[in-house]
Amino acid sequence: MNWEPSQRFEDWPGCFECAHYRHGRCAAYPKGIPLPILSGEVDHMVLRPGQVDEIVFEPMDVEHFRRTGKRVPARATAHHGGA
Repeated sequence: MNWEPSQRFEDWPGCFECAHYRHGRCAAYPKGIPLPILSGEVDHMVLRPGQVDEIVFEPMDVEHFRRTGKRVPARATAHHGGA
């Protein structure tokens, strides 16, 4: 684990589009997302120093978020037609 951008850096839209993001915190960084990730200097497509578990960026279901205000992984609603 390191603080270098990963090979998938270009695919990373940032923390705000992640299913795990919660007001400057996430499941991987419950005490606060490190500035290099939050600022976009590096991605969180791979494991990073200091994180808990093996949680990395996971796209949220944007339509579900618009309807409910709740973040869920896009894969969680894909088989239900977004419901």
